Amino acid sequence: MKRLSNHAYGTALMILGVLVLSPDSGLLRLIDGDPYVVSFWRGIGICFVLWVAALARSPAEFVYQLTHHTAVSVGIVLSFGISSMSFVFGVTLLGAPTMLVFVALTPLASAFASRILFGE
Repeated sequence: MKRLSNHAYGTALMILGVLVLSPDSGLLRLIDGDPYVVSFWRGIGICFVLWVAALARSPAEFVYQLTHHTAVSVGIVLSFGISSMSFVFGVTLLGAPTMLVFVALTPLASAFASRILFGE
């Protein structure tokens, strides 16, 4: 099987992201619920899906990861939770199209931050 080039792989990831985020933001607007409640249930759903995938992949490693926490793993969980809540609040307060533009600009902002902070 032929591997995709980096450019083709990045394009495929971008298309997949648009296909996932566009209906997601539309559904968040359609629900029109309290952002805290929506964030809670969205987090529970994401957690459940990730746990099922991790259990299917390697049950022993899953149990090990649940019982051995590091500062990095806690930081990742907190960062993901904050970004998920920020997305829900952004869609609720700003609207889906505006939020999707911000999500699309994230790689560009990351590149600028990397250049300024790390000189990369």
